[in-house]
Amino acid sequence: MIGKQLGNRYELLVKIGEGGMANVYSARDSLLNRTVTVKVLKDYLVSDQDFVRRFRKEAQAAAALSHPNIINIYDVGEEDDIHYIVMEYVQGKTLKEVIRENGRIPVEDAVEILRQITEAINHAHSNQVIHRDIKPQNIMVSRNGQAKVMDFGIAIAVNAATVTNDEQVMGSVHYFSPEQAKGNFTGEQSDIYSLGIVFYEMLTGKLPYSGETPVTIALKHLNEDIEPPSDLYDDIPEPLERMIFKAVQKDLSKRYANARELLDDIKLWQETKRVNAVIPEGESDEEENTMVMEPVKAATNVGKVTYKGGKSRSNPRKKTNRRIAIALLAVLLGALLVGGYFLFRHVVTVPEVTVPDLVGMSLEEADEELSGLGLEYRDSFEYDNEVPQDHIISQDPEGGTEVRKNREILLKVSQGRRSIEVPDVVGLPRREAAMYLNRHDLDYEMEEEYSEEVDSGYVIRQDPRAGVQIYEGEEVVVYISKGIRSFPIRDLTGKNEVEVKIYLEEEGLILNQEQEEYSDKPEGKVIDQHPSPDTEVQPGDPVDITWSKGPEDEEEEEEDEDDDEEEEEETEEEPGDEADEEESTDEEEG
Repeated sequence: MIGKQLGNRYELLVKIGEGGMANVYSARDSLLNRTVTVKVLKDYLVSDQDFVRRFRKEAQAAAALSHPNIINIYDVGEEDDIHYIVMEYVQGKTLKEVIRENGRIPVEDAVEILRQITEAINHAHSNQVIHRDIKPQNIMVSRNGQAKVMDFGIAIAVNAATVTNDEQVMGSVHYFSPEQAKGNFTGEQSDIYSLGIVFYEMLTGKLPYSGETPVTIALKHLNEDIEPPSDLYDDIPEPLERMIFKAVQKDLSKRYANARELLDDIKLWQETKRVNAVIPEGESDEEENTMVMEPVKAATNVGKVTYKGGKSRSNPRKKTNRRIAIALLAVLLGALLVGGYFLFRHVVTVPEVTVPDLVGMSLEEADEELSGLGLEYRDSFEYDNEVPQDHIISQDPEGGTEVRKNREILLKVSQGRRSIEVPDVVGLPRREAAMYLNRHDLDYEMEEEYSEEVDSGYVIRQDPRAGVQIYEGEEVVVYISKGIRSFPIRDLTGKNEVEVKIYLEEEGLILNQEQEEYSDKPEGKVIDQHPSPDTEVQPGDPVDITWSKGPEDEEEEEEDEDDDEEEEEETEEEPGDEADEEESTDEEEG
């Protein structure tokens, strides 16, 4: 499927996941030039025409939802019996992956994730859309901590078509509401029950109910109450425990009435560390009156939940009639005996085979190899920079191990190199750009260069450009501005006008003031400059030049000397003239 273009628009780039209902790919939308997620429905769903019709209808209805905590559905299409749905691409992990990697999620982080999910569900309910398959696998958590609920359309259609794929059921039954387990009508409160189970798993790192088959787990949802989270970890606040118990009440009348009511309690906790939730004193049976018996011993915590501070509240327990219990026990024991007998015969008579070394084989080759030996396998996918896509990274048990036929071999399969979309860091400060690239798990190199347009310390450009898909391990080169270039100005003494102008033009300097003076240097040569040689300058700075007029001529020098002598003679004659004038004046007066 890699490289295939769907709808003459969506080019499948990398397989990024696989679930019970669909294979998931990152793809390039050639029309809008953006990365999207494409889910291609599996064959077992496509073969059901009723499901296909319902899926298209429900997916189109879900596409009308618009909320920051809901993954947008962009398109629904069909091509060559390939049914697909195009959604918003989110860089991050599913909430299930986060829980598996980190175990418990810190209380405040878990509450914030729950708030975002509940905001999304409340928005959907306000638009008459019920999810019916809320589970961590259907919740994406982006790198910046934003939660986004997905698969509204698929979940609704699958639920309505009663698809019974084992993987889908096993993945969902842990979060089923009691009414879903019974096959009854499911509404808004069913989503609330699932939210309570998800919150329980975030705070404790484990599921409240477990079992080997979906039926076993479903019966526990019907007949057993969850173990108080504070019994597992005493740092879980009592108000949050009350909130969980109210969300997972088996009696709908005692559960949160709607998502808005649950959301109000979440926000109240975030603001005041209080909630309005109160655990009901008892639980009624919707189908028959059941006697509620007192716990045999308080210390066993059966029938009561003990909180910090020594207070006790009734914990509703579904009681069964003694005779029914005895009959069920007898049936169970009989089933165990019969099953044990056949299991014993099966183990004793099944022959052993040698597990082949599958590492490096393609998944198709491994399937043929195992099928020929009568062995089953279960695969999981992860990115690997060394092993080609759809080839085996590792196996358990290892090759050469002796096992009985029908044994399940665990295969870890490569999804190939992880593809990452390059973010836009142009215009960011150096430190912020580095942090942004680190958040996207990208390797990078920073190079500096001068720039007249971009301030020093900011990103001028990047290679590859933003939006391009690169493989994990490939490097992004980021060019950082050193500001306007400065350099020492050259000594221009002795240069002629042409040489000076060429140099100033090359360096971006401006010829400012010019003057001429006599000098023993040839005429037209530089005899002085400002700034002086080796002074640091930048493009655009002014430069003043003094040109040589050459040496003064000898005739000019003699003329100058004659002029000087005449001036001196005139100066000497002036006193005599003044005396003569005085004498003539005296005679006239006489």
